[in-house]
Amino acid sequence: SLDALRKYSEAARRNAVGDSRAVDLAREAIAIDSTFVTAWSLLGGTLSNYGGTQSQIDSALTQAYRYRDKVPRLERDLITGRHFALGPGHDRAKAIAVYQAILDRGDTTAQALINLGERLRERREFARAESLNTIATRLTTTGTGTSLGNITEMQLNQGKFREAAA
Repeated sequence: SLDALRKYSEAARRNAVGDSRAVDLAREAIAIDSTFVTAWSLLGGTLSNYGGTQSQIDSALTQAYRYRDKVPRLERDLITGRHFALGPGHDRAKAIAVYQAILDRGDTTAQALINLGERLRERREFARAESLNTIATRLTTTGTGTSLGNITEMQLNQGKFREAAA
């Protein structure tokens, strides 16, 4: 539905700039269209970003995973990666494999780069995570500061204090 798409788009925009109202807007999109797979995935991601409970995150990402065959391959793979990274799949190695496969086939998206970087951060692979976020920064045109913030954190983790301050 066009109304659901509008709510979803606004939720995605607000999430990109760090606005927690993205959670409510994603919920509104789902209330309009309960099979809106990317809205379910966005809800899971925003709940993770803004302090949702693990059961709320798992519930949203279970729904996204359930409906993932409705979307094109790239989006399906991003949903699968999120399912294993943040949701009930809880398998970092599988999440890494999914995000790496996206990049290996040439689908270089900021979302895949950032999400892979986050999984590598968990494994304390800070230099590689920093590199992925640097590439994501070059690809991002939506005004999001996620990759820039991640770069700074990775630099701090590596003791690159001057670079982080810059």
